[in-house]
Amino acid sequence: MFLSDVIAVRKYLKQQTLIAIVVGIFVATMSGSLYAIPAFIGFMISFSIAFTVVALDEASNWQGFRLALPLSRADVVRGRYASLLALICYSTLLGVLAALIAYGLALLFPGVAQLAELASAGFDGFAMAFVAVLSVFLCSTLLAIMLPLCFCFGMTKAIRWVPLVAVLAFVLFFAGVGGDVTSVAWIVDAFDALLTPVGLAAMVALTVVVYGGSCLLAGKLYLKREF
Repeated sequence: MFLSDVIAVRKYLKQQTLIAIVVGIFVATMSGSLYAIPAFIGFMISFSIAFTVVALDEASNWQGFRLALPLSRADVVRGRYASLLALICYSTLLGVLAALIAYGLALLFPGVAQLAELASAGFDGFAMAFVAVLSVFLCSTLLAIMLPLCFCFGMTKAIRWVPLVAVLAFVLFFAGVGGDVTSVAWIVDAFDALLTPVGLAAMVALTVVVYGGSCLLAGKLYLKREF
């Protein structure tokens, strides 16, 4: 199942990889910041490819024919979650690579006005690791909301429900923690808490829990789906 997804999107992934590196370097140069690039490229590639591979399931009813292969429904779900998690990690690391290339260009050509700000700002390895982990967490959380719906209803129907479920999850989260959705103070407090080694480890653990829980839910929903 993992290899099936890789084969299905490898042509698109090659194109997206080249485009992402060029766009990432351009954005870093124009914005004067390296640290938004991993998240920017992570989201750009992860979701464009994720929507492509999920949509291909419904092309010529491939999702139905696939069940004739020696794959259980649980295999299909686990393989899809594994391939998309690998895609998220790949695209985020690609963003880090683009940021490093941009920083290297800034050091090589400090006289270029657009690169001077990058060179003067320096490079913070922990900050880069933080935004990379944050990118993986956010991408995987959004996919954790989308994928169970796709396995339950199919891509065409699921896309109607994804925005509603995402907003509902957001509201329920704030209701649970007692946050104020109209205030940004909680965002500052949350970032302060996460910008530590312990916070980084907690975010990794939370990613595993959320994504793994979504995989289990999707597996149960997919078992009840009829084609």
